[in-house]
Amino acid sequence: MKWYTAIGIKKNTGKREFCVQVGKEEKVLTGMEIYIWTALLWAFCEEEAIYGRVEKFLRITFGEEEAEQRICREEYAFGFRRLCIRGLIVYCEGENAEEAMMCLMRTAVLEPSRISMQERWEAFWESLRCGRGLRFSLRAFQRKPLEEKELELLEKIRQSGDMAYHLETVRSQAGRTCFLPADDAVIEEFQETMQKEFLADVITLYGKKFLNIYSVGKEV
Repeated sequence: MKWYTAIGIKKNTGKREFCVQVGKEEKVLTGMEIYIWTALLWAFCEEEAIYGRVEKFLRITFGEEEAEQRICREEYAFGFRRLCIRGLIVYCEGENAEEAMMCLMRTAVLEPSRISMQERWEAFWESLRCGRGLRFSLRAFQRKPLEEKELELLEKIRQSGDMAYHLETVRSQAGRTCFLPADDAVIEEFQETMQKEFLADVITLYGKKFLNIYSVGKEV
């Protein structure tokens, strides 16, 4: 089963264009591409469910009447294919979303989210303009609090977002903590368990929107 997500970091270029950086490349999105990419950011979704997610995003953002004018199956299909080809949407296979996320994160390079106050104010006023009310609009300024362990992990990722590097470090540390005699299979299982726990913590931070996927590689 394939699960899709958007990768890259939106950049403020000072222009009116919608620009996303993926790795060392900057890519400009237009029209439906913007809506699909935004709807899939911080989400893992099966392909058949993506169109409905984009529809919901448009209705929340623009209201029912304007959303109906913007929704187009053909334009959506073209935009989705183009985003996949350009590497702005990627997929991983797994029995469920958690398994797919684990797989993808093993080769990801992450960066802490950088949402400027200007972007928060723009989101706030846009929400009010669409008539969603003050209480809902104030969510633009809200961020879920982090525990001490999560803050430490965020700092590690700020120093290096390369998950392959962190997983190898976790593996080495796990191997050194096996003081009791154990065969290679037991040590290997313990190392894999510790890596999964590390990835689970990373995914939790990602789910809270404190991390962006800067790029992904191929698992070796």
